Amino acid sequence: MSGAKILYRKIIHGTGHSFSYFRMPFVFPLHTHGDYELIFMREGSGLQFVGNSVRRYKKGDLVLIGSDVPHLHLCDSVRNGTHENIGSCEILQFPADIFPERMGDIPEYSHIYSLLRKSRQGVFFTSDEIVGKAVRMMRKMENKNGIERITSLLVMLELLGMTDEYGVVSASDTADAVDSVIGRNKTGLDPVELVCRYLSADFSKKMSLERIAERAGMNSSSLCRCFKRKTGKTIFEYLTEIRVEQACRLLRTTDRTVSQIAYDVGFGNISHFNKSFRGVTRQTPSEYRRNILL
Repeated sequence: MSGAKILYRKIIHGTGHSFSYFRMPFVFPLHTHGDYELIFMREGSGLQFVGNSVRRYKKGDLVLIGSDVPHLHLCDSVRNGTHENIGSCEILQFPADIFPERMGDIPEYSHIYSLLRKSRQGVFFTSDEIVGKAVRMMRKMENKNGIERITSLLVMLELLGMTDEYGVVSASDTADAVDSVIGRNKTGLDPVELVCRYLSADFSKKMSLERIAERAGMNSSSLCRCFKRKTGKTIFEYLTEIRVEQACRLLRTTDRTVSQIAYDVGFGNISHFNKSFRGVTRQTPSEYRRNILL
């Protein structure tokens, strides 16, 4: 997908947790983020893009995508020319900083270290037995806390790291090329990433373009052009996606009403929330909550 716009997402984990497990439909465009992502294809089939490579995925596939690797899933299931049935997945997202700094020098981490390095090419697992075990372990993490939650992640990753029944999506490591595409660098933060971090941290608050531009150290018109060029979205489209993503998390993990959640994530009225939620997920909030409980 050379030349395509890449959305940079800041992953936000729940209070008291350093990584997240959840179920959701495929809704995001070509994007990247700092977390590793283990994806189990719960429903649907289609094309999986990792870096500049592509493979077909199907129901039951398990794929690990590395930190900062661009990826996208395009589903085959399109009904009546719309995107009402876009497939769903189970996702485990975890950051690199939960591992030791010199993990490669620690023998006990050798299998996990090797797995994470391979994940920069996108790793898919070909053993039904291994996939079944890993998915069961992943689902159990949702109800674990404290050090048991971390150790269960490590045990699952070691299981995946020890198998030789796997393939890679991309023949080369593509993660290093991302910085030049989305305008980030490893020595500092550019205005677009500053905006992304600000919106991710304060998404529930009332936002103004002037305040956002002030945070980025640019005038508003220049910032809007720069942000659209590097992400393919306007600042407020990006903010809406963050708010909808947080609403999805609250719909999955709490029994708050739809109205309460709308205001909790920063929408001023329920009508705007419903329209925005459907625009991102192709479902109403109530439909989303019903579907994840199936």
